[in-house]
Amino acid sequence: MEFSSENADYNATNLDDGYIELNRVLNESYVNLTNFSLDNTYIIYPGLAYPSGYTLSHIILSSILVTIVMIIIVVGNMLVIIAIATEKSLKNIQNWFIASLAVADFFLGLIIMPFSLANELMGYWIFGNMWCDIHSAMDVLLSTASIMNLCLISLDRYWSITQAIDYLKKRTPARAVFMIAFVWIASGLICIPPLLGWKVERKEEKYPKCQEGKDMRRIKNEVENVFLWARLVLAVETRQTTPRKSILA
Repeated sequence: MEFSSENADYNATNLDDGYIELNRVLNESYVNLTNFSLDNTYIIYPGLAYPSGYTLSHIILSSILVTIVMIIIVVGNMLVIIAIATEKSLKNIQNWFIASLAVADFFLGLIIMPFSLANELMGYWIFGNMWCDIHSAMDVLLSTASIMNLCLISLDRYWSITQAIDYLKKRTPARAVFMIAFVWIASGLICIPPLLGWKVERKEEKYPKCQEGKDMRRIKNEVENVFLWARLVLAVETRQTTPRKSILA
């Protein structure tokens, strides 16, 4: 049997071409697989980042730490609410304001923080446009209510010290309920605009986002500042007029 050098050269050339083609196909497959994983699961290999820029290890660590904080917030405020509602010694007007604050913080930790954490760590919003609107409105409602309840508690403490006799006579259960209702109604009025369409127009993006409009954030901050400074001014004026009355008397 004769061995042909031409056949050997031909076969060697085919092997080289086949190896080059196989190498090209494997490289393209690896690139396509990597791109597919990045676009669909965002989990490729350790060290590579999510759309948010955080690595998988950073996301896991942050999720654990913030989840612990959320559990403390929810459980702590729930215990405060239960204690005020069940203990007779704690059922006083002064603690009603604390219970109102605890309710706002309880729902912040239970409803707002988990979705905000997921949005921050993943870098995009995966819960749909409807829940984005509801979540944004509730975020404004509960955050504003929490701040205004803090102002209410501060004023209650201040007036209880500086005008102990007069203020305690005026601080009836009906007026306390009115003050708490005013806090929540005012907070509700601030959160209504996003639900009525006053928000950022969402563009078709690869990674959807959920955020308040710039106008909405500015209005919320201005309203909160007005309420805060109005209370501070009233408190200072009251403090200044009280000594004058005592001197004139």
